[in-house]
Amino acid sequence: MRRYILSLLVISTFFACRKEETTSPTPTPKYSIKAGDSWLFLRTRNNTTDTTKVIARPETIINNIKFHPFFDTTLQINIAYINASDSIIMASSYTFGNKTYYIISRLIRQTVNKGDSWTDSTIIKPDTIVIKVITKVDSVDVQESVPAGTFTINQIKQEYWYIHRGMTPPEGIKYMEIKFYINENPIFVRARTNTYYPNNSVQDEKLIKYTRGQ
Repeated sequence: MRRYILSLLVISTFFACRKEETTSPTPTPKYSIKAGDSWLFLRTRNNTTDTTKVIARPETIINNIKFHPFFDTTLQINIAYINASDSIIMASSYTFGNKTYYIISRLIRQTVNKGDSWTDSTIIKPDTIVIKVITKVDSVDVQESVPAGTFTINQIKQEYWYIHRGMTPPEGIKYMEIKFYINENPIFVRARTNTYYPNNSVQDEKLIKYTRGQ
């Protein structure tokens, strides 16, 4: 009888564990992007205003990381590559010596506080040329109004520096700065870009409409 009771206990424990395993919910990432998602922006570029749609394309792999290419339908190019989960990782292409490199940086972490900062570096030429991205959290949980409405956002600033040993100052030369206004959904509410090299330009993109892919 004792052997029978022990067998029942073992079986019931086994099925209880199996039930717990199958009913545990899959954690939902803080940020989510899938192919077909699109963002329609009102864009002001060097005092000229138009609209452009950015579409997330199917994933591609860069440096063993899955990214969605962000295709600008007006410029007809991929303007960035985005990996979204509990944080957002961004890659941008950089051409040097007839070769394309990908400057990869963490745009935002799962939890941020005002004043947080971090640095990511991409080696272009060993011991000689590096692209450094300095990311800083300028504001947390503030309101931002765009044509699509008013959103609670975190404002993230990224500075892109070109460092060439012996040819630039030790800290390098800043060639671009981007301010991102990020909300969990639709993620990209606004982006303001200042480019300093090879030409000075200013661009401001404000969200008009976000559409989730089917």
